[in-house]
Amino acid sequence: MNASTKSSVVTPDSVQLQDFTRRLTLQFDWSDDRFVHRLVDAAAAVLQSVPGDCQQAWPSSPPLQQLSLESIGQCDVVLGVGCAGTSHWSVSVEPIEGGFRFDWACKSKETPQSLGTRYRLSDDFEFSVGQDGRVEQDAGFVSVHPVEPLLGSKTYRWSYSVRAKLTRTQ
Repeated sequence: MNASTKSSVVTPDSVQLQDFTRRLTLQFDWSDDRFVHRLVDAAAAVLQSVPGDCQQAWPSSPPLQQLSLESIGQCDVVLGVGCAGTSHWSVSVEPIEGGFRFDWACKSKETPQSLGTRYRLSDDFEFSVGQDGRVEQDAGFVSVHPVEPLLGSKTYRWSYSVRAKLTRTQ
């Protein structure tokens, strides 16, 4: 292959984080134009995010294009940013006992049509929301959305924790 036909597109590396018990792994993998994430527990149960696509200004999950694994004190965390339409998203993810805490934000220049993080439903995981988040389930999916009404251009936040259910054999 000569240089003129060689692709210059570089696929970003996957980013991985483990919870404090080391039974649950969070994996961010590149897909098309953004990272998707999934949680995998020690018994191989999977919770997979639903990313949306590059044509959507308001994808079903935030469109992260840049991620970094950082150490804060004695703890590794994932920090990420991305954009779609006229809005910018950010996330911080930290390990907790048996899971992970996600803190998302979207700075919007217009009233969002929808905001949140969507997953394929798995009975093997449980969600607990912060005071700025709410959980909805529908047709095989679970989504976490901001509690605040989507009115106008501003920064919206939603946070939640995901843990593997302890009732399963690990």
